[in-house]
Amino acid sequence: MRKPTRISLLLGLLSTGSLLAQSTLYWDTNGATAGLGGDGSWQDGAGNWSTDLAGETSSTWSSAAPDIADFRGTEGTVTVDASGVSAQSLLFNVGGYTLAGTGSISFTTSTSYIVDWQAGAGTTSIQNDLVIFDDASLNSTDSYYIRNQTTGVLTLDGDLLFDYTDAASASGVKTVIFNTTDASGSIVLNGSVGAAPGSAQSRMYFDGPGSFYLNAASNVNPASSSAYGGMGNGTLYLGNDLALGTKYFGVGSSSNANELAIYTNGAYTINNYIELKGTNQATIGGATADLSTFSGRVNMSNTNNILSAADGGRVDFSGTSGAVIFYGKAVSKQGNGIVSLSRSAGNSGAASIISVDEGVLLLMNSSGSATGTTASMTVTDGATLGGTGSSTAAVVASAAGSIFSAGDMSLAQVSDIGTLTLSGGLTAANGATFKVDIDGASVDMVDFGTGVVDLDGVLTFDFTSLSSVQTGIAYSLFAGTGDWTGSSASFVFNGPDGYVLDSSYGGGNGYIFDAAGNSLTVQFAAVPEPATFALLAGGLGLLYAMARRRK
Repeated sequence: MRKPTRISLLLGLLSTGSLLAQSTLYWDTNGATAGLGGDGSWQDGAGNWSTDLAGETSSTWSSAAPDIADFRGTEGTVTVDASGVSAQSLLFNVGGYTLAGTGSISFTTSTSYIVDWQAGAGTTSIQNDLVIFDDASLNSTDSYYIRNQTTGVLTLDGDLLFDYTDAASASGVKTVIFNTTDASGSIVLNGSVGAAPGSAQSRMYFDGPGSFYLNAASNVNPASSSAYGGMGNGTLYLGNDLALGTKYFGVGSSSNANELAIYTNGAYTINNYIELKGTNQATIGGATADLSTFSGRVNMSNTNNILSAADGGRVDFSGTSGAVIFYGKAVSKQGNGIVSLSRSAGNSGAASIISVDEGVLLLMNSSGSATGTTASMTVTDGATLGGTGSSTAAVVASAAGSIFSAGDMSLAQVSDIGTLTLSGGLTAANGATFKVDIDGASVDMVDFGTGVVDLDGVLTFDFTSLSSVQTGIAYSLFAGTGDWTGSSASFVFNGPDGYVLDSSYGGGNGYIFDAAGNSLTVQFAAVPEPATFALLAGGLGLLYAMARRRK
């Protein structure tokens, strides 16, 4: 069959984008009896097809002159013969169909929707490999679409491959675009996406308000230096370390006004260079209660960039293969979990502001600044800034419930001993809360370096003993060399269990805040055991009785 020209294809498009240049055959397993659909076998030269929507005119399938395969009526399991079949495209107008069997489904078509679920609900599943054959008669920048127009789940269990038939087409770039049109709809990819061995460049792109799940290693032809992936809308969930292949992945574009999100969907390490772009907002993070990692370079160039971690989860931006780079745009930490900026040498660039809005942001760098050259960082009410790294940003505690917790943290948000360095200083006009761990002679500390410290309101210190607390020694909680003020601030110290402030220290207060000397220290005394109280009470009672007897 002679391939249709690009003009004839465009003339044959419906408003829905479906291809009509070829004939449409309807899946029909009951012969000439009215009605469509059902269980059956799909093989070349065999029946189970109808030429009309009533299902009364039987036909056979020809892979030599493939038509559009339309599945509707009564949903069923369609078993593709082991020798495989060819089609122009697959249309689904009801949910519940499963394409199964060991044979592959091949497409020999120009730009088109090779899979289009147009109506229905529930789940539509394709378990077969899908192979797009291409040659020099097609444009070298063709795109092929897989679309879900419903609220259901379209699942692709097989691999999706480009197979180029000659050198000319192999030199082009082919893109498969996964598209949803409803925010409740989704596409699940359990197979790989890429090019056949020896072929050149292939790309994958995700667009639409729904969700996309990548659960296999998507090769996207890693041999090509220019092959890459991207998304223009929706939410992308990564269920494999190599879900994005090995190349660059763009989340949005410079003019993109959609909300975009890309999440790990389990304990995975993503090593791609990822760029967040656009004029609305883009989120990167983890969707599950696991430890996951983005180890590649991440550019924060969307107007609003969100770092997110689910409750009970942690996302490390380790910087093994590149830094987090801030591009003068807003960055916020959201979600109840932990996000860690853990590149050893710190990160680069400046955000317009960094705001810790929810959960925990850990600074875990060894040198440089985890926040690059960002000038300002805000910790909001109920959110936590912690870690053992450093930032040069001037930090603002917006409320008495803004929390600071030096030291690393487990997934359960149990912290270790450590020193957090905030060399840009701290302003706490409305107070702040500090979570402090003690382990013998060791204690959490915040070092403000040369930064200005301006304290007001109520500063609350909640202590936790990790093993033991030493009495009679002064624990240093704050250090620095900058200008400090805090004469109008009040200090509240809670715990650790079994200990109270040592009234013999700090003029009876148990602590010393020395703004001029850049220090805050505290000393504890053990709470007397109940037996000690009983003996003391008994002794006092005896003295009282003896005094009365003398009278």
